[in-house]
Amino acid sequence: PMNVGLLASHLHMRHNSVVVLINQLVRKGFARRVPSPHDRRSMLLQLTARGKRTLDTLVRRHRRVIDSFLPELRQSLRRRSR
Repeated sequence: PMNVGLLASHLHMRHNSVVVLINQLVRKGFARRVPSPHDRRSMLLQLTARGKRTLDTLVRRHRRVIDSFLPELRQSLRRRSR
């Protein structure tokens, strides 16, 4: 779980913009708000099972795209180092 401020910082976004995104994630069932065990006034964002599955899928797809560029990138770097 992560609070909104920390998530905004990681995403390099404004707090209010992240709140809008969080509201959408919660509404669509990808995340839920849970009370902070350390601060009763604060809520944390936690991925749901659906959110975790979706994130895992996106990470796998992202890795495949990156991997598809690696051979060409290596070849280009070899040509430049000559």
